Amino acid sequence: MRLTLLTIVISLVASISATAESIRVTSYNTGFLEKSGVDFVPCIAERLAPQVSLVMGYSAISPRNEPFAILLQEVWTAAAFNAYRNAAIKRGLFYAPKKYAEIEQNGQMIITNMKVVETKFVAFESESYAGRGIRTIEVQTSRGSLVIANVHTSYSDANE
Repeated sequence: MRLTLLTIVISLVASISATAESIRVTSYNTGFLEKSGVDFVPCIAERLAPQVSLVMGYSAISPRNEPFAILLQEVWTAAAFNAYRNAAIKRGLFYAPKKYAEIEQNGQMIITNMKVVETKFVAFESESYAGRGIRTIEVQTSRGSLVIANVHTSYSDANE
């Protein structure tokens, strides 16, 4: 018991004295839900360009000189995916997934300025509404690798 307590104290002291690395992570639900040509969320076409411009250009979300990751949900439309992809390419950023077909059923996208080592998507087993799940990227930092996860769950009511 004493040894365990000592180990915890040493770990805490080591953690406190270590220099932290700052990474800005923003999670944003874009709200681009459209089915059969009907906007489930108002003004999808009208707000696409201003939203992408703000998210990609705002220094509090995508600072120029520090590591960041933007976790997007509900990027359901091809137009939204292409707008975010093109903005990422224009700025020399990494984005995942690379193809609209990989996002069409889950709506999740990640954009970052860090070196990406690996990307994954794991669908929720109990998902019945859409193919949602957890999209991750593993990035390389000066302190080693870091996995960043984007999670978007389905709607549920009091019965589910």
